[in-house]
Amino acid sequence: MGQIGGGELLYEKIEHGIRNAKVVICCITPMYIVSNMCQRELILADMLKKPIVPVMFDVTLWPPMGPASLILSQLAYVDLKGKRVRN
Repeated sequence: MGQIGGGELLYEKIEHGIRNAKVVICCITPMYIVSNMCQRELILADMLKKPIVPVMFDVTLWPPMGPASLILSQLAYVDLKGKRVRN
């Protein structure tokens, strides 16, 4: 896909990616939960009935507070908190 610049082109590419995705993986961190853009992506994926797989990368309240909680509270998450990637 390469690098994506800002502005409307970025939003178009994100929308295209979500619409064409087989599954949406959301990387749950405290910053993800408060990100307006991440919440919008999650809402779009939910509205398009895409399977959503939350992956917990950092200690985060579950279900999270805010708009994402309505979508995420019904899902189980993959717990990768504290896991290290080995080469």
